[in-house]
Amino acid sequence: MSAKFAASIACALLAIVTNTACEASAQRTFVASNGVDTNPCSIAQPCRSFGAAIAKTVPAGEVIVQDSAGYGVVTITQSVSIIAPSGVYAGISVPAGQTGVTVNGGVIVVVLRGLSINGTFSAGSQGVSFVQGQRLRIEDCVITGMGSTGIADSAVASELTILDTVVRDNGGAGINLTVDASLLLDGVRVEHNAGDGVLVSATSNGANATVRNSVLSYNGQAGIAAFMPPDPATTRIVVENSLLSKNSGDGAFVGGITDGQVLATFSRNTITGNSLSGISAFNTITSGVASVTTFDNAFSRNGNRGIKVDGFPSQVFLSRNYFAADESAFVQAHGGFFGTFGDNTGNHSGATLTTFGSPF
Repeated sequence: MSAKFAASIACALLAIVTNTACEASAQRTFVASNGVDTNPCSIAQPCRSFGAAIAKTVPAGEVIVQDSAGYGVVTITQSVSIIAPSGVYAGISVPAGQTGVTVNGGVIVVVLRGLSINGTFSAGSQGVSFVQGQRLRIEDCVITGMGSTGIADSAVASELTILDTVVRDNGGAGINLTVDASLLLDGVRVEHNAGDGVLVSATSNGANATVRNSVLSYNGQAGIAAFMPPDPATTRIVVENSLLSKNSGDGAFVGGITDGQVLATFSRNTITGNSLSGISAFNTITSGVASVTTFDNAFSRNGNRGIKVDGFPSQVFLSRNYFAADESAFVQAHGGFFGTFGDNTGNHSGATLTTFGSPF
C-alpha cells in the first residue's frame, strides 16, 4: 500500500468518525503572497508559508507557489514536491544560525524546484540540509550567501540529485557530502564559495559522486575535493564535460591521510587557471589508495602543474589529454606513480617527470 493511498484512507476514516474534515487532505496545495496559514491552502484560498501548506498536503503531494514572495524556512518530514513555476520568485531568507530547507524524514522523497534560498547578510547557516530521507532532487534553484555550506548531505544511503542549479557565495563548501550516499550534479554552477566547490568526505562506507556538464570555478579551495574514507571503504567520483577553473586550490583534489580508497575519473573537462594543480592525487598512508584516471581533458595555465601525483601509492593514468603551451604537464613527488602517459598531446613532448623528495 502506497503512503499516499494509506494517508487518504486514514483521512477518510477520520472524517467519518469525527465528522470533521481531514487536515492533510489535498494532493495539491498552494501558497501566495496574500495567503493566510489558516486557509485550506487551495488555489482560491492559499496559505502563506511552505510549512502550513505541507501540513495540509497528503504524502507525495505538491505545494505550488502562485506568485513572487518570500515563504520562510521550512522543515520537511514527508514526501512532497515544492514547485515554483518559471518566472515566479519563491524566496527563502535564512536568518543567522538557521537552515533554509531541512529534509529529515525516514524514506521520504522530496523535490525542490525553482526556489531562491538566500542567507540574510550571509548569516544563515546552511541553504539545504539533507539529514534523512531516500531521495532529494534540487532543480532550477539558487542557493547563495550562507555563512556555512550551501547544500549539505548527511543522509546515509540517500540519493541527492542537483540539476540546473547555482550554488555560490557561501562561507564554507558549496556542496558537501559526508556519508555513504550518492550525489549527481548535472548543469550546476558552483562558484565563489569560501571552501571547496564540491566536497566528498564520507566517513564510513564511502560515497559515489558524479559531476556532468557543470562549472566549478572561483572557489576558495578546490573545485572538487574527494577524500579517502577509512579502510576498507571506497569513494568513487566521476567528473565529465565540465569546467574546473580559477579555484584558489587545485581544480580537483583526490586523496587524503586515511587507509581506504578513492578512485576518480576525469573525462572531457577543461581544467584551467587553478592556483595549485589542475588535478592533484595525494596520499601519505601506504595502505590507502588515491587513483586518478584522466582522458580527453584540456589543461592550461594551472599554477603548479597540470597534474601532480604526490605520495605512495598515489597513481595517475593519463590518456589523450591536451596540455597547452603555457602548462607544465606533470610533477611527481614522494614516490607518487604515473601509470601511463604516452599518448597525450601538447606541451609534454620530451618532458620528463619531475621527481622530488622521498617516499613518506
